[in-house]
Amino acid sequence: MARLMGDEPNDLRRILHRVSEGDLGRLPALEALGERLSRNVEQLAGAIIYATLVVCGALC
Repeated sequence: MARLMGDEPNDLRRILHRVSEGDLGRLPALEALGERLSRNVEQLAGAIIYATLVVCGALC
């Protein structure tokens, strides 16, 4: 949002066009959050698979 506000005040049309296209520039905090979330989901999936194998091994 700071990138958008850095534009000239009279250039509202270009700002609105970029917002409508989803071009907000880089958002480092949001990108870092997405990477952490992706890594956590990957670890969770691995843990679920491992637990499933352990349970199946105990039942057989």
